[in-house]
Amino acid sequence: MNIELSSEEISDLKSMHRSTKCGKKRDRIKAIVLLASGYSVQQIAEILLIDPDTLYRWVKACQNRRTTYNWLTSLCTGYDGKLNADQIAKLRIY
Repeated sequence: MNIELSSEEISDLKSMHRSTKCGKKRDRIKAIVLLASGYSVQQIAEILLIDPDTLYRWVKACQNRRTTYNWLTSLCTGYDGKLNADQIAKLRIY
């Protein structure tokens, strides 16, 4: 699997990598830059200690991106749980 990025996009990604503090985002950036540089999915997965399926999801998100930055955002949402307001109040007291 290979991903094609312009030299400007690679430069932007490297700049983003230096400026971001979130380790997960930095790993995503590294993975995409490494793929664009010719490394295999298996090599990158071993280097970053991630599952190859995770890398495939990151690549798919990058390929479907609108801008260089929007594919880095996490679309995961938190879970509010099943407790009602009364139960939450009792839990806080406890």
